Amino acid sequence: MGNKRYFVMIFNCIMIIAAITSATMFGIFGYGRPKGPQHFSLYDFNVFYLAGKTWLNGLNAYDATTACKQVIGLWDPKSYNFAYPPHSALLFMLLSAPNFENSKLLLIILNIFCMIGFVYICLNIYKLSSERKQFFLLDFKSSLLISIIVGNSFIANILWVGQTSIILSTALLASYYFYIRSREIRSGILLAFALMKPQLAFTFLLWLLLEKKWKTLTASIISVVILSIVPIYNRGIITSIHDWMLAMNNYLRTGNSEGAWNLFGIQSTLYDLGFQVSSPIIFICSILLVLIIHQFVMKINIFNLLGILAIIGFLFGQAAHQYDIIIIIASILPYYLRKISKKDFINYFFFFLTIVAINFPRKLLFLSDNRILHHHREIILIIVLLFQIVRREERQSVPI
Repeated sequence: MGNKRYFVMIFNCIMIIAAITSATMFGIFGYGRPKGPQHFSLYDFNVFYLAGKTWLNGLNAYDATTACKQVIGLWDPKSYNFAYPPHSALLFMLLSAPNFENSKLLLIILNIFCMIGFVYICLNIYKLSSERKQFFLLDFKSSLLISIIVGNSFIANILWVGQTSIILSTALLASYYFYIRSREIRSGILLAFALMKPQLAFTFLLWLLLEKKWKTLTASIISVVILSIVPIYNRGIITSIHDWMLAMNNYLRTGNSEGAWNLFGIQSTLYDLGFQVSSPIIFICSILLVLIIHQFVMKINIFNLLGILAIIGFLFGQAAHQYDIIIIIASILPYYLRKISKKDFINYFFFFLTIVAINFPRKLLFLSDNRILHHHREIILIIVLLFQIVRREERQSVPI
């Protein structure tokens, strides 16, 4: 028995170390990238850095010409496209406080710190939903959960391009964790951070409205106002919101129009297949779906809730990108790993097949002329969503 525990621990350590190595090599140092490991990327961070500098100087971060004057030569005003809401100001001001090279290093450190928090919260949710409480290196499922989260291709791509999805997905997952633990104020504060990417969190926000969680919503609104204090002070609350809406409209109209290859969702899929559906109709569909599902709340396991809401948000939301799928993977892993028994090899097979298929490189599928294959992830998540809704069960109680 002792030898078996020792073997399990060694195997789990190897899995986790391999995942960390993969994220570090491909996501930070750039091995396997076109320009090689000497090319230090984080190219999306240029926009965030300029926005932060602009806000630090008391100017309008949504004005491309004004923003690009903060650091001459760093970004072309015609290519600058910043559309985060005003309450993201504090985050980007902190990240852009040092010089550009140190700011990139600060982003990497913050991403790593949030990834550790991300894994920790996932493990806690898994432990809440599971009867067995074991040290993660002695539990294959816990170690597998860590390995899949850290070692998947989306984490590597987020680290490489310098995006904020790890940071804000961690905030959303933490908000959900405190929600199921009935810690309403903490949940609301963290939801405010998650709403810096509305496409990540709007379905969870809608759910809280339907559940009449007024304390959580109030905490979130107050937090949003506090985080927006610099833009509000400089431009006023109405003007700041107006500036953001104009920037968002431009963002959706240009580089993130329906046909953009890196977008994710039903609207992008339909557009690629020759059907144009307006954004308001798609958004209304997401609201209707959440409203319908809310009627079955007592038959949806609480640990399955965020997975359902996240998939709906991504399939029917706006401006969701492929790398943002990390929040979906993280939100459904604890629930599904809990449902699979140790010797249930058939379900393990389908579980691994789903993970591999979601991570399968789209560049290889782009070689095919079959357009539906270019959206294999949307198809997979539609199937997963249907499975989650159909497989109903009594709501599980959560220890406070």
